[in-house]
Amino acid sequence: MIRLCFPSSPGAIIPPRPRRHRHNTATPFPSIPPRSRSLHQHRLTPLLASSRGDRRQRVGGPDMVLFTVTKKATTPFEGQKPGTSGLRKKVTVFQQPNYLHNFVQATFNALPAEQVKGATIVVSGDGRYFSKDAVQIITKMAAANGVRRVWVGQHSLMSTPAVSCVIRDRVGADGSKATGAFILTASHNPGGPTEVDISVLLVSLASAGPEGPFDVDVFDSSVDYIKLMKSIFDFEAIKKLLTSPKFTFCYDALHGVAGAYAKRIFVEELGADESSLLNCVPKEDFGGGHPDPNLTYAKN
Repeated sequence: MIRLCFPSSPGAIIPPRPRRHRHNTATPFPSIPPRSRSLHQHRLTPLLASSRGDRRQRVGGPDMVLFTVTKKATTPFEGQKPGTSGLRKKVTVFQQPNYLHNFVQATFNALPAEQVKGATIVVSGDGRYFSKDAVQIITKMAAANGVRRVWVGQHSLMSTPAVSCVIRDRVGADGSKATGAFILTASHNPGGPTEVDISVLLVSLASAGPEGPFDVDVFDSSVDYIKLMKSIFDFEAIKKLLTSPKFTFCYDALHGVAGAYAKRIFVEELGADESSLLNCVPKEDFGGGHPDPNLTYAKN
């Protein structure tokens, strides 16, 4: 069985720009245990107006949207045992009905209930094709399984090192800490709608708190990432080099997720000229190129 969270009107559960959305859960049916509850009341804030299904919810303010949580029968798929790089398959495989849903639900089922209920998790990726759809699906299923809050990078983008940084160092406005993450990536494999890979990788969940309201926090992950970089590298020494008239450099992000951090780090923090940055707009197909910066693919 997979658990789904659906809204009464179409839309996306995750908006592209940073905002926090709180969804206050109404009192659940007292006679039904949490693990077997298939329907209970939920209240959501407006920007979460877009999960489909059977869980009653309203989005903040007078025009709140009703949501419902429902259990849906499904059948198993062969080959969903993840490896060290998560579950890596072609995009067309992940697009099969319930394929991603099955893997996400199996992941939640495999974890102790106390590590899921009330947890804060991160859901983001490198922006490759199908990532935005996957983020929507995972977030809805997280809500349906009792996760307390989901942190999503702006435009659903977050590099793998940034995800690690956010899990270890970020503290929410209410003092919350992330206990795990779903990362959507496929390392340096190319992206696009056909014959390319996408990998769904779960970073282990630790202990969680009690079940309650559900929040989606869309934030700029560069803030946490830059803070970490400053603790590792001497930004003042690097800035002195990059702003020297005797030194020139070029940074090519190959339309990968690192491009989301390039301007903030190189231009705003280190004083480099923006003309030094190439292909720093992340694209679902990496601009038709290959995102592996080796001598074969980066020679141009």
